[in-house]
Amino acid sequence: MKQKKILRAVKSFQQFTSKHGMKIAMLAPLFAFFIFFSYSTISALITVKSVKIPTNFKKIKFEIENYLLEHIDQATNAKLWKLKASSALVNSKYNKADIEDAFIEYYNKDSGEIEFIIRSNKAVIDKKTQDFKLSENVRLNYTDDKYILNSGNLSFSDNSDVFEVGDSWNLKVPENGILISGQEGNINKNFKSIDSIGEAKLEQGNYDLSAEKISIKSENGKQTVSARGNSFLKISDKNINLKASQIHLDAAGNLRAEGNVSVVTDKINCFANKLCVRQDELGQIGTLTGNPHILRNGDTIFADEIIYNFETEELTIKGHVHS
Repeated sequence: MKQKKILRAVKSFQQFTSKHGMKIAMLAPLFAFFIFFSYSTISALITVKSVKIPTNFKKIKFEIENYLLEHIDQATNAKLWKLKASSALVNSKYNKADIEDAFIEYYNKDSGEIEFIIRSNKAVIDKKTQDFKLSENVRLNYTDDKYILNSGNLSFSDNSDVFEVGDSWNLKVPENGILISGQEGNINKNFKSIDSIGEAKLEQGNYDLSAEKISIKSENGKQTVSARGNSFLKISDKNINLKASQIHLDAAGNLRAEGNVSVVTDKINCFANKLCVRQDELGQIGTLTGNPHILRNGDTIFADEIIYNFETEELTIKGHVHS
């Protein structure tokens, strides 16, 4: 019975194809296209559904190799700075970029020559505000290595005259033999004003100064130094150790120390609330006031005023003297 049904079905299909064979041949490409289009459409829908379409196109980022960015002064058409990097990740608005291996050339606005160069492993730049934040092995070299800055991070802007440094930094000034360092700090771009904050240290020649904060001001080639908070000055060639709450050195070489002052040398230990040291033809003369007293050879001497010559070690005691 089944065989008869199969034979009848085959015979019917043969009669249908012989009668409509031409029409089937003409419609075959259309059927094939319809099947292909249906499959492609279904695949595309599946693919689209598997991809998350962003709702905020500002958050889209693009990675750019061999990144190059220049800033031109619109008023003067002068080049202000040029940034090169191995790669940068930027958003669709190009406002900010995360940069790898940054190299920045900063130009003098008047001469157009390179003023300083900055290198860092990483950097973030806001192109709209011209703000830079550099991190990891930051190094700044001023013209002819006049100033050499190494820092954990460095921030600055075109609209500010200050470098903000942090994460441990140091600045070398080879011309003056200066090395200043700290945890954080602010440095004027012309290097005439330097503030070191947190474990601040200053080394210059035979002077080693440390404090919670050290400030250096330079004007007309003259330099003043101020130290605040647990200040300690060591003068190695004279074996003098000075401790105070505050220490100030002016451009003429004069010194002022205030708050729990102690001066320790090979010959004498001096204590007072205030110490003033002036430079004259007789040497460095120190005057101690504010409950001054001296510890020498096991004896403590109190007076109204104590004068000590750091060159000749000559001691002068004035006022009411007692031990």
